[in-house]
Amino acid sequence: MGQSSERFLREGNHVVAVEPNPEAARAIRARLASYIVSGHLHVEEKALWHAGDRTVELYVNHEDSEWSSVFEACGRRYHTDSHCVSTPTCTMKDLYNAYGTPNYIKVDVEGAEDVCLSQLHDLEKPTYVSFECNSLKSIHTVQGIGYGQFKLVPQSKFREDIPGCRLWSSGPRSEKAVDHRGNRAWISKAALLEEIHERCFVHKQDGMEDYLRSSRPYVEHDFAVLQSIFPVESRDEEEWYDVHAKLGLA
Repeated sequence: MGQSSERFLREGNHVVAVEPNPEAARAIRARLASYIVSGHLHVEEKALWHAGDRTVELYVNHEDSEWSSVFEACGRRYHTDSHCVSTPTCTMKDLYNAYGTPNYIKVDVEGAEDVCLSQLHDLEKPTYVSFECNSLKSIHTVQGIGYGQFKLVPQSKFREDIPGCRLWSSGPRSEKAVDHRGNRAWISKAALLEEIHERCFVHKQDGMEDYLRSSRPYVEHDFAVLQSIFPVESRDEEEWYDVHAKLGLA
């Protein structure tokens, strides 16, 4: 619903919000209309995907709209209901052509992180990127294109109260992001992977698309034993993590 965009806008930044869910895109345009009028916010009602100018099915989750995904297993996780909408696609290159090179990219696409991050290979790199800690492939991808400084940032405490609901934002970004130990220091990839193995189940080394085609293990939750959704999942059911990355070596 644009809660992270709003945080960045309040800091005085220009924001391009890519939102494939039509209902969420309408809510963003209505709630943050003043930023659109001022030219600080642009809303692209599209899904970032392998190719642009196409359509893809988005599974819009009924229990939690933030679980919506282009992957059915994600959009219907834990046997929850969803409905499908066809949404147009775009690529990172399309966004660069339209808006230029960003300073920071936040990727929160419920399983499609690898799809988005891999497209930065042939583009001018932003200084900072962040993405949900759903697979190790995403970390290997950004390390391979020049990002060598990392933070593992817990997300459960970053709640945003919006009229009618309570949602989560990404919290402070880049240099201000605070890791699980309360530190702002950047660490190496090796140290990051060690922390992930301590705090998460690493089911497989695969990226999301390969993982969904494989035999996925089951995980015991407090409420049921259910098939895993992502290659990497937090051991704490009340916590999840973003990885923040910075160009250069730690």
